[in-house]
Amino acid sequence: MILKCEIARLSWQLAIALALLAGSPSGARAAGAPDGSGEEGPAASGPAAAIRVTTGRPILSAGSDRGRLESFEVVVVDAAGNPAADVPRGSGGRGEFRGLLPIEPGRWALLYQPPLVLADSTEEVVVTAGAVSKRVELELVIPRPTFPLGVKAGVAVVGGRLGPALALEGAAWTVLGRTQVGLLLEAGWWMLSSTSVASIGGADASVQSTQNYFPILLSLGWRVPLANAWMFWVTAGGGGAVVSSSVRLSGQEAASESGFAPAATASLSGGPRLGPGFPVLEVRATWIGDAGLSTVSGSAFTFLGLLGYQLDVF
Repeated sequence: MILKCEIARLSWQLAIALALLAGSPSGARAAGAPDGSGEEGPAASGPAAAIRVTTGRPILSAGSDRGRLESFEVVVVDAAGNPAADVPRGSGGRGEFRGLLPIEPGRWALLYQPPLVLADSTEEVVVTAGAVSKRVELELVIPRPTFPLGVKAGVAVVGGRLGPALALEGAAWTVLGRTQVGLLLEAGWWMLSSTSVASIGGADASVQSTQNYFPILLSLGWRVPLANAWMFWVTAGGGGAVVSSSVRLSGQEAASESGFAPAATASLSGGPRLGPGFPVLEVRATWIGDAGLSTVSGSAFTFLGLLGYQLDVF
């Protein structure tokens, strides 16, 4: 009987001790730990309180590669500095936000397609998460150097005579402040024909005269953008030209000759950005020196009006 009473008394003491332990702070933490280890679980994320955006280097403007995307690192934290669950999004600016990639809790990669710009510039975008937003200034730069290739066609005018004209052009442009400077190499062709009547031995004879010009010209260029949509440029340079001439009297075979002459040129061109290049309207004046031909004497100024397209190769 005494043993039974002693066991009952010890059982009550153990029950009271366990109740006191469960009511203490350490006991409460131990009871709340999911694994019984006494360690507290991670705190729940609060609403977004701050956003950090890392853009890295200047962003290359979209040129011919319109599918290229840039990524920003975006970190979203709550008031305690813990990762927040709010998902960030971007808006504003001339570019387009194309999606979001999760890196880890509270850390994201925001995908951005840069706009097409014709000069180095900046723009402001907004990154928002929950009720918090952050303004970010982006530095946009144009590619340098660029290498456009162009083809042009139009008319040539010399002394009231009109003829067809073609030209192929390659160039290299780089940035100088807010403008661009370049080196241009052009190979051209135009043809001028005329028919006249000459009196030979008292008889009238038809005279057909045709001249072909093949200039090779190296020029310096300077160009500036306008309203981020148009580009205007001027060039000046020189080189040489092959001049060929053919004269035919009615009833006789044509007499042909050719020679080489110095050449100088200047032009004014412009066009809007369209696709990976520029449609071009060009007005050009070219001086061709004396080629020493018997059928074409002296030098000549040729005025050309040309339409074409310049493609940014890379």
